[in-house]
Amino acid sequence: MNENEKFFLCIKNWLTVFLPKQRCLSPNTIKAYKMTLNLLIEFLRTEKELPLKKITFQIFTHELIIEFLGWLSESRKSSVSTQTAD
Repeated sequence: MNENEKFFLCIKNWLTVFLPKQRCLSPNTIKAYKMTLNLLIEFLRTEKELPLKKITFQIFTHELIIEFLGWLSESRKSSVSTQTAD
């Protein structure tokens, strides 16, 4: 299994096992996390021109997350309170 496959398997397990079964989060909260992850992937693909096969844990830096939050603010008109909810 390559690093990309490990990344997406970990995300899948986090959404389908850890959050609902270990943290007992509501389906709506999990849906919100999933939507945010989908936005992150959209950001990586469109703004960073990163194909899905190149998305691994290693690409995530403090700077990348700051850029993503800025992109959310600009493109989605998300407020800081929306971005930091939960």
